[in-house]
Amino acid sequence: SLQEKGKSSAEENPNDSAVPSSSGIDSTKSQDKDVNEGETSDGVSKSVHKVFASMLGENEDEEEEEEEEEEEEEETPEQPTAGDVFVLEMVLNRETKKMMKEKRPRSKLPRALRGLMGEANIRFARGEREEAILMCMEIIRQECLKALGYMERAAESYGKVVDLAPLHLDARISLSTLQQQLGRPEKALEALEPMYDPDTLAQDANAAQQELKLLLQRSTLLFSQGKMYGYVDTLLTMLAMLLRVAMNRAQVCLISSSKSGERHLYLIKVSRDKISDNNDQESANCDAKAIFAVLTSVLTKDDWWNLLLKAIYSLCDLSRFQEAELLVDSSLEYYSFYEDRPKRKELEYFGLSAAILDKNFRKAYNYIRIMVMENVNKPQLWNIFNQVTMHSQDVRHHRFCLRLMLKNPDNHALCVLNGHNAFVSGQYVQAFRTHPHEPLYSLCIGLTFIHMASQKYVLRRHALIVQGFSFLNRYLSLRGPCQESFYNLGRGLHQLGLIHLAIHYYQKALELPPFVVEGMEVDQLDLRRDIAYNLSLIYQNSGNIGMAQKLLYTYCSI
Repeated sequence: SLQEKGKSSAEENPNDSAVPSSSGIDSTKSQDKDVNEGETSDGVSKSVHKVFASMLGENEDEEEEEEEEEEEEEETPEQPTAGDVFVLEMVLNRETKKMMKEKRPRSKLPRALRGLMGEANIRFARGEREEAILMCMEIIRQECLKALGYMERAAESYGKVVDLAPLHLDARISLSTLQQQLGRPEKALEALEPMYDPDTLAQDANAAQQELKLLLQRSTLLFSQGKMYGYVDTLLTMLAMLLRVAMNRAQVCLISSSKSGERHLYLIKVSRDKISDNNDQESANCDAKAIFAVLTSVLTKDDWWNLLLKAIYSLCDLSRFQEAELLVDSSLEYYSFYEDRPKRKELEYFGLSAAILDKNFRKAYNYIRIMVMENVNKPQLWNIFNQVTMHSQDVRHHRFCLRLMLKNPDNHALCVLNGHNAFVSGQYVQAFRTHPHEPLYSLCIGLTFIHMASQKYVLRRHALIVQGFSFLNRYLSLRGPCQESFYNLGRGLHQLGLIHLAIHYYQKALELPPFVVEGMEVDQLDLRRDIAYNLSLIYQNSGNIGMAQKLLYTYCSI
């Protein structure tokens, strides 16, 4: 029968079971399946390879060749007329205008993915096809893992992408964020290591822009972890990018040193011969203008100012006062800060404070000298001026005060300072006439007369002593009975050799508590140690060693 013949034929030809039907659908499906199930040499499925190749434009050349062959096969039956050409040009212009008006649809990919896809396209164009495909696969994989909550595996995938594209900023920031979320602060910092060397940053504006964004992220991370030395390193690196030319003018250099046990960045003063010559300086200025335009596009002028203040505060917190001075000097050479008068004044106050804390009183005098000339009637500045001149061991301020006194004869602070400098009672008297109820002026005049009476050769010694103590008694009545006033009277009597009277006032001063001033520690105003020491000298000279030792053990022992 027919069924038996069919069975026998099927048994004789087993391959005939796969014979396609007349439609040919089964054969095409099976062929496509066999092609797609193959694998490349690196173990990637051919279908996946084909998809990524189409994403990266790998098959464009083959399609173009097919189109060229089709165009060659087509034959134009006849040449177009002039009217046909005109009509075609009109249609073409209309379509072109329509396409120009239409907006290109924005990519829905995240910014980091768009950048990495661009990096993959560049690698593909260079001929690095395998690396480009691998990068695309890692990009898609990391986003999927992150969306599904597999942070550990997503971080590993991000790490592979960073290894493939080490200069890609968004990938580094994303990896650092993931590591921070996973509780790995050290790994997060490793992801934000600097990408470029200083020479590249000085010449390439695009590299400077990328590095600045990276350093901003790194500084925030370091500050949150409490690593102040590393935080200062990033701040100084960013400011050095902005103040490069200004630092050259101020003869300031940023170096790397391990003097604290770890390698960090420090500001130092260098000599003029170590600064680059004029030709190099001109080329550096040209590069700096381009880099400045890029840097100010990332951070505004106010943002840079806040960054500078953070650096100054952080250096002072770390007791690096000399570096704070150098940073202020460099900032004053930067025209954008110097031309802004309020910012310039604030920088000068920062420089003054840093110089005083660094005990650089000669430099502090240069700051305070200009300030008191502009604000003669500010007592706070005169107090600072007096503190600076007391510690500076310099006599330049004598002539300065005399010249300023000629321009401002009614300024009582200048009267007192000139009296201190020359120890002339006439200057004190001028201030005393202006402010007769000020205890300080009565004390200064009284001490001047006592010092004059203590000299070896002097006329009318008795009259000078009487005048001196009359002003000291006036000072006592204005100041009131307190530790300070009794000590000053006892000190004057002690200087003149009136020991029995000096002991009386010293003992009264010891019985009183120190004066309390808001904002100052009590120990700073406590005179009991000075009083006890002076009394011990008196008892020691008179032979009362036991009383002298008792005073020293009670008030002067630590």
